[in-house]
Amino acid sequence: MLSKSRILLVLLTSVLAVGSAAAQENMPGGKWWKMPAVVQRLNLNEQEINELDESYRQSRRQMIRLKADLETEQLELQSIIEDRDMNEAAALTQYARLDKARSELGLERFRFFLKVRTIVGHERFNTLMRWREARQNRIKPSPDQEPATND
Repeated sequence: MLSKSRILLVLLTSVLAVGSAAAQENMPGGKWWKMPAVVQRLNLNEQEINELDESYRQSRRQMIRLKADLETEQLELQSIIEDRDMNEAAALTQYARLDKARSELGLERFRFFLKVRTIVGHERFNTLMRWREARQNRIKPSPDQEPATND
């Protein structure tokens, strides 16, 4: 049987995974601006590609640091929860620190999202978001779609 601390830890990990995934849904994955079809369709020039590369590098460096901070805060909370004489006040304080670390990581992802919007401009950004939405719809059928049958 799982102890209360193990159950809480599993729930906490699930909440963090959902929050992280939600933050990542703002942009298509990877270096999409390196794909020839995207470059052509969005009519990206060399300067824009270079700006996207540099913004990506800067953002990734920051996200790596922020992810390390987040994992450290997770470890600290886990230690508090697993302690035989758990201090509830300390757990709540640590959870607030963890929540702040998660928020900072999400904010950095959003900053990159905004930087992309600035670099590519309004119209091309909207095209990019429509592509992302179409891709997500192909991957995840909408709830009102019926499954295909083999008639």
